[in-house]
Amino acid sequence: MPSPVTVPSPFAPWSRVGTAASVMVSVVLAGALGYHFLGAGRWPATECLYMAVITISTVGYAEVLSDLQFVPYARLWTSVLIVLGSGSMLYFASSLTALIVEGDVGGAMRRRRMQRKIDGLSGHIILCGAGSTGRYVLEGLEHGIKPLVVVDLSQVHLAICSRAYGSSLFVVQGDATEDETLLQAGIERADGIVLALTEDRDNVYATVTARSINPRIRIVAKAVTLGAEGKLRRAGADEVVSPAKLGGQRLAAQLVRPSVMDFFSRVVLGDDGGVGLDQVDVPHRGPLVGRSLGELRLREKVDVLVVGVRPPDGEWVARPGSETRLVGGSRLVVIGEPGQVTRFRRLLEHGEDGRGL
Repeated sequence: MPSPVTVPSPFAPWSRVGTAASVMVSVVLAGALGYHFLGAGRWPATECLYMAVITISTVGYAEVLSDLQFVPYARLWTSVLIVLGSGSMLYFASSLTALIVEGDVGGAMRRRRMQRKIDGLSGHIILCGAGSTGRYVLEGLEHGIKPLVVVDLSQVHLAICSRAYGSSLFVVQGDATEDETLLQAGIERADGIVLALTEDRDNVYATVTARSINPRIRIVAKAVTLGAEGKLRRAGADEVVSPAKLGGQRLAAQLVRPSVMDFFSRVVLGDDGGVGLDQVDVPHRGPLVGRSLGELRLREKVDVLVVGVRPPDGEWVARPGSETRLVGGSRLVVIGEPGQVTRFRRLLEHGEDGRGL
């Protein structure tokens, strides 16, 4: 089990400054009330407040309260206030300095704005681990239709991802095995999570955490060692991918079937950024539900080719014929360029009334 890691909250720097300011204000008010009580109402509240402020700030002004020296315990209270006030002022100054030095004010405000945006996300994808594997995952998810939140302990990894993908990427710095970190990433509202952490034990623990918070989420986890696949599935992962196994199989295939692998890379994986395979879900009450593929003439309208269909309660059907009708909730596998696939999704959602094409 991974060792506990304190998760830095985006609100922590402001919280420290707010606490210090509250302490300082409390000391000022207590000082003013003390003078008012000792003087039995002989001094106005504003003068008592002013006396408290110049006392805790140790600016050295003369006593502004008349006959202070004749009031019992007034100067003793002043001495106590100087000690308490100096401590509160030092606490506030150190907290403000820490905010500026450890992570500048602008950085704290940016993190706070980003957290507010993440809090407003729903149906998004979470990527845990922005290392070498995670960055390839980012490439595959870059053209996705869902928002993406990246979680990593390393500020360097997050900075690299942010520079590469800009403002469209949301980031959370923290330990993905901790509940608080996943909650900051909106795990309870997310549709899917990819676990690409460095250690198998971290991926297993993060799987358990994610599944316990959101039982409906789809979890795809990385297996570093071949023996970890079973553990990840028992922990709750829907799919487990071994980069070592896939890499070895692809190396062998590149040697004995180079043309097949070239086609696989270009069309199935879309490595050249052009035509590739993609997944499209048919809305349950879409305007095209019930119509056949032949009637839709997809090659003419959006230039995509449907190569696989899976009904909600059935198995995959490869190379569906023109008589195959669209069923609400079914899933399609299509070949096309990213822009063409996007147009096809709009067509399924809005029909042919001008908004879908």
